[in-house]
Amino acid sequence: MLWQLAGAGPTTTLGNSTLVTDYGASVFGLVMSSLGAGSVLGGILAIRLRPRYPLRAGALSMVLWAFMPLGIALDLPAPLVAGCYGVSGVGMAFWTVMFHTSVQTHVPHDVLGRVHAYDAAGSLVMKPVGQAVAGPLALVAGAVPLLYVSASMALVACVLLLAIPAVRGLKRVERRLSGRKRPPGVRFRFHQSVRCCS
Repeated sequence: MLWQLAGAGPTTTLGNSTLVTDYGASVFGLVMSSLGAGSVLGGILAIRLRPRYPLRAGALSMVLWAFMPLGIALDLPAPLVAGCYGVSGVGMAFWTVMFHTSVQTHVPHDVLGRVHAYDAAGSLVMKPVGQAVAGPLALVAGAVPLLYVSASMALVACVLLLAIPAVRGLKRVERRLSGRKRPPGVRFRFHQSVRCCS
């Protein structure tokens, strides 16, 4: 929720508007394509690497999210901005795979739908709020300072997640767990911890 509210939301609004205004529509298209390509690469890396501690690796990949707002805040040339978006795409996709794989393999099947709904309600609802307040806040504080704040939120989310033992200690399982067959002590603690930061 923290990243969606103070990171992804403002970055979407201010980043897109700045790209179109300062760089032009063609650069905006290039940057979005780079973001998509990075996301594909991040997904492939997540499939190939399969880290032993998926949420720990996913949390570390959040550092890459900061490149997206930083590229615009630093007023970098268009190719470098596109590169920053590509790097962020890698981090976003990698985190998404690590998170949802952990949910699928550690949450019992009979409550999996409710857990996903709870996550969506807690996290995704915050992004439109961040998008809505970004414009008025930019008129007061300026777009660049807010983009720096968004970049810092990626680092804050990473640190907060790694500070939680249930998150950094969650291990990968080789096959889907269901019913009562789940690692003792895991339950839903990791999901409750992750939801507040993502």
